[in-house]
Amino acid sequence: MTTETMKHYKMHMGGFQEETRWHSSAHLIPSSFHPKDRIADASSLGTGFLRRFKNPTIFLKISCDAEYVLPIIVGEHAVEKLIDSLHEEDTGDCPDEFLLLRNLLLKSGYEVKMVKITERVTSTYFARIFFHKAGEKDIFSVDARPSDAINVARRCKVLFLWDFEIQV
Repeated sequence: MTTETMKHYKMHMGGFQEETRWHSSAHLIPSSFHPKDRIADASSLGTGFLRRFKNPTIFLKISCDAEYVLPIIVGEHAVEKLIDSLHEEDTGDCPDEFLLLRNLLLKSGYEVKMVKITERVTSTYFARIFFHKAGEKDIFSVDARPSDAINVARRCKVLFLWDFEIQV
């Protein structure tokens, strides 16, 4: 998760009335721009760019030869849970659904190996969560919404991968 997600959510909750400046050193891979605009210098982006996304959005930092920011439009609950994960402590009291999944996996001997964006159809991304049991060779995976996969990756402290063959 990046600071862009938190900044955008704050702006979203305030009705995009905030006028503060935002600077980033990342590059951008927009999900709905023309091909000639596919990669832009994010340092020139400001609140005007963030306002383009009227729905709650998670901004992922993608690292390869350079750093990019990938905006994924999600539901409000997903962004709130991601922001909450920055402040939660695993006290065992009333875990959310993502901590519940992590705890269930740990108790059953499984672990999340990674999560990955696997495809894009029109403007919708799809993800998979990959699981492994200690001492076994097999890895299995399940389909997931990107917002759930991102939250699971955050709670389980695993890699979130992006297949660069997917056209953005």
